[in-house]
Amino acid sequence: MKAWIVYDKDNENTIITWADTRGKAKCKLLYKNDVFDLKYTDIRAKRFKEYDDRTKVSIVELLDKGWWFSCQECGKQISIDMIKEKKAFLTKEDNDTGIDGGVICLECKNKKNSWFQYIFRSLSC
Repeated sequence: MKAWIVYDKDNENTIITWADTRGKAKCKLLYKNDVFDLKYTDIRAKRFKEYDDRTKVSIVELLDKGWWFSCQECGKQISIDMIKEKKAFLTKEDNDTGIDGGVICLECKNKKNSWFQYIFRSLSC
């Protein structure tokens, strides 16, 4: 199986997938994002040969190569520098993008922590 980076022409949706052909790889993004009104002709696929022997790619590895990812809560762009500066954090997000892990910005993490603390205190009464 061949590894592919598949993305739309606006770079708003990107996955890493494994397929025998470029066309099959493009179809995986098309079917994954059927709510986004993507057209087959707007999808691009590039070979990602260095990952042919894997089934997932670590998000840290991609961040180190200069990739950025969207916060899983608000969509803010997260880079490796933000992770190093503790302005964003890695998560164990389970997804079907071929990428192992996710990211969350500091603001969203704090909001989630506050919400969990509120719920915990409410249940402790």
